[in-house]
Amino acid sequence: ELDCILALATAAIEHKLVRPRVVDGAQLDLKGAWHPLLHAAQQLVPNDCRLCAPGEPEAADRMLLLTGPNASGKTVYLRMVGITCFLAHIGSFVPAESATVGLTDAIFTRMVSRESTLANASAFMVRANA
Repeated sequence: ELDCILALATAAIEHKLVRPRVVDGAQLDLKGAWHPLLHAAQQLVPNDCRLCAPGEPEAADRMLLLTGPNASGKTVYLRMVGITCFLAHIGSFVPAESATVGLTDAIFTRMVSRESTLANASAFMVRANA
């Protein structure tokens, strides 16, 4: 257990991660978030994600539908949001400029498991070459 805490603390310092605000309710507000693996490998543009922000109806913006051309970063964005939520819930600092994460009991997604985030191939190309 101590090894895990030390590893998370070391990563937080080395990669300039921030302490997330974990709140009650269905809210996700990430500003300047990035995928931790890709951030180390190449230059990326940080992304924002805002779902169920304060003051909005509870049912508003509870789902995000990502569309776009092949190799445009949809999978990386989806993984970035999932990893950030997961890290916040285990008590870790997160890869973002700021993060507010509501209590989450599940993360649902559909991605190709063989796909490598670091490979230069889209999810479509990985499936096409299988």
